[in-house]
Amino acid sequence: MLKEARKQSGVGWDDKRCMIEADTDLWDNLTISYPSIGKFKKKSFPLFDSLGELYDGHTTEGTYSFTSIAQPSQIDEDFEDEIEVEEVKESDDLEMMNQVQHDEDDLQILDQMDVAHRKEDVNPSEEVGRTMAGTMAGSGKMPQKKPKKEKRKNSGDVIAGALEKYIELKKRQVDDEATYLANEKADATKLHEFSITKCMDVLKKMEDVTRIEKIKAFNVFKDAANREIFINAADDDKDTAVMWLRSQMSP
Repeated sequence: MLKEARKQSGVGWDDKRCMIEADTDLWDNLTISYPSIGKFKKKSFPLFDSLGELYDGHTTEGTYSFTSIAQPSQIDEDFEDEIEVEEVKESDDLEMMNQVQHDEDDLQILDQMDVAHRKEDVNPSEEVGRTMAGTMAGSGKMPQKKPKKEKRKNSGDVIAGALEKYIELKKRQVDDEATYLANEKADATKLHEFSITKCMDVLKKMEDVTRIEKIKAFNVFKDAANREIFINAADDDKDTAVMWLRSQMSP
């Protein structure tokens, strides 16, 4: 499903976040074509590339080659439907609460894939090769050696690579979340320390400031940078703070 969606015109792919990128209109069209794709609008799918390595071009050749009556797109969609995790809720808080369950589902998928590929690694053509070799030996003729085909990447290595990518993605998500929360806390602290209320409290204690000047100061305090300058200047020298405040007042 995701593979077919990425082929649509105007649909992009964010390699870092492992998410589909598309405009609202494109998402509406994708939802019509692939009703189950809506759950990936805000959820990443870090296993996409690894699944491509495992299953792209994975077909049997020779005597044991069979052709499925199902269309390729149908096979891809059925397989991806089996590994889709539960739909992510819109609320950010509920999404964080369900993240652990989602992680366990992803790891379970990898385990299932590993078991499936262990079974697939048993190549039935090897038995045929041994039988043919015995027959040729009895007739006194040795079969000609055919060029060895490039060995397919070991499924265990692919699974390990997928796990490594998945863990790295989760680590980046945790780091980004920690940075975001730290910045939010710092902004909240700064907002309280240099609030308009605190500026007004300092201004009330300045006896040489007239009522007209206090009224004009209200407009000065609307700017966050002005509030920070005024508070810091008042802590160092109140007279200097008053002089600066008057310089910022409109005539």
